[in-house]
Amino acid sequence: MTNGDAVESVPADAVRAELARLLGTTSLRYSERLSRFLKYVVEQQLAGNGSQIKESVLAIEIFDREPSYDSRVDSLVRVEARRLRDKLDKYYAGEGREDPVIITLPKGSYAPTRSEERRVGK
Repeated sequence: MTNGDAVESVPADAVRAELARLLGTTSLRYSERLSRFLKYVVEQQLAGNGSQIKESVLAIEIFDREPSYDSRVDSLVRVEARRLRDKLDKYYAGEGREDPVIITLPKGSYAPTRSEERRVGK
């Protein structure tokens, strides 16, 4: 997977079904902020806008920051991305280990990837 591009072989309907499963989990259901984050990035990726998912855009669109947002001063997006990655990892290592689709947020990117491959060793 390159440059945040998702695996095109996974149908959008399957990705949306997995997104709905994730948003219904205990760890995300009660976290409006992380739920908004995940839903936004997945929907943007499915719409073909993965390359436009940037920290400054997320700060404004998801976290209600001002257009003057400066990531050098405010690390909110990076902190929340790390929290979301941790929750996704825990979910797929536990209750989601049999899910047909895996949605991940790779380190160094805010654009999600999706796959139908099972992770080995997790």
